[in-house]
Amino acid sequence: MVASLDLEEIETALHAILHATGPPLRPVGRAILPDILSEICRTLEPAEDEYESRMAEVRQQLRSLLMGEAVTS
Repeated sequence: MVASLDLEEIETALHAILHATGPPLRPVGRAILPDILSEICRTLEPAEDEYESRMAEVRQQLRSLLMGEAVTS
């Protein structure tokens, strides 16, 4: 099913939608994104639970991405 998608058309449509709606919605994004991103950061913090092993891998991947390093996984 995914192979049948026209990725160029999807990209063009998404670009047009975001170009048209992005500027008017930017204040909304700026109002809500700090809380959303803060919660995501808290979720990524180390914790002693059954998900920690995978979360540690994700933190390393994010660290590598942000530092411009090669990602190993």
